[in-house]
Amino acid sequence: MIKLSSLLTEAMSRGGTIVDSFFNIANNADEIEGDNDGKDTFPIKVKRYGASADGKTYEEIEIRYGQDPNDYFSIYDYKFSEDPTSEENYQKEYDFSIGVPTGNKDAMRYAMKLGFKVKGMPKSNAEMGEDELEDYYLNLDNVDETIDENVDGGVEFFKRIAFKK
Repeated sequence: MIKLSSLLTEAMSRGGTIVDSFFNIANNADEIEGDNDGKDTFPIKVKRYGASADGKTYEEIEIRYGQDPNDYFSIYDYKFSEDPTSEENYQKEYDFSIGVPTGNKDAMRYAMKLGFKVKGMPKSNAEMGEDELEDYYLNLDNVDETIDENVDGGVEFFKRIAFKK
């Protein structure tokens, strides 16, 4: 028997969008796997799930960046009219969804920090020089986790914590 609390714990929501090709997303995931860039130098873990049984997604990639059960995000296509992983389409840019566990407040920041092109976020890591990158992420891992309920959990929350003085 499945308890309601278990279902709520496992609940996911769409956290944002990554605009990129499947090729770039998969390569980035492969490159960061094992790097100690997660929370408290947690080694990044990557799982690829492939197509869903119901045919709504062709590929899902899960990126775990911490030890807590909710320290991960998923990147997936959802109801695309064509397969973004096919030989004809793997280098075309698409709007991939970012799945975020309920209650996860820092997945979008980590998605960007790990080099994914998160739509609506400031520059990606690849677009910043080393000095700018170091200044940008200085103390971001020690951000106060409290949230103002009136602030959007997406871009506005990220801007508030990223540019905190």
